[in-house]
Amino acid sequence: MSNTSAKTDQPALARETARDATAGVSPRRTKLQTIIALLQRPHGATIDELVSATAWQKHSIRGAISGTLKNKHQLEISSTLAEGRGRVYRIEAPESLVINTIDAGSGVRTGGQS
Repeated sequence: MSNTSAKTDQPALARETARDATAGVSPRRTKLQTIIALLQRPHGATIDELVSATAWQKHSIRGAISGTLKNKHQLEISSTLAEGRGRVYRIEAPESLVINTIDAGSGVRTGGQS
């Protein structure tokens, strides 16, 4: 009987070990979420900074800003020329709207205004 008990305990132990191993791991951040986080900073982000953070090409960054963030998610993106940095982009939206804008796995808008 002890053999049967040992066999049934192993899967439960394996599940607990796997759950413990992933408990402290944060969910993977998408590149679009990375762009949003950089644009939310008070000093914003340049195209070059966004390219470095995502490994996307410049035209892909511009497309994400104008297409996905501005048009699809209706975020207000400002653009200014900063001395020494060049063109700097920022999200000009209420923080609650931006934080809940994109769900980690699906890329679907989850909060804020419709």
